[in-house]
Amino acid sequence: MIYMPKSHLIVVRTKARFEKVANAVRKISEASAIHAEYFNGAVRAAVFISEKYFLRTLSWASVITIVKELRDEVIIRIIATGGAGLLNVDYGANRLYAHEILDRIKSQVPVEVVKELENYKISMRENAFLPEEET
Repeated sequence: MIYMPKSHLIVVRTKARFEKVANAVRKISEASAIHAEYFNGAVRAAVFISEKYFLRTLSWASVITIVKELRDEVIIRIIATGGAGLLNVDYGANRLYAHEILDRIKSQVPVEVVKELENYKISMRENAFLPEEET
């Protein structure tokens, strides 16, 4: 059987300050229970990792949330993956997980959804970035 990724990607932007966005994501246990890491270089960024069990697939899904500061805005990338169970069917678990994180962020910070990609994989990487980002 050939493995086909069942990841879901959402890209949003906000005018909120980096610290406010990163703190908001850090407070969401469904987004940050496993790992949180901050990068304070020329471009500030933070990466958060968590996972959740889905009964509908009898498997775990993981979510990676990346918060990246640009000149006058913050980009948030939410990638939910691994929620596919038997026969690599995810029954929408990855999409649901990504949207749960997005909804929790939206309750704390105003955001604009700019991209959403179903069945996201590395060959679609260029589509995951905005023109103003250096990849």
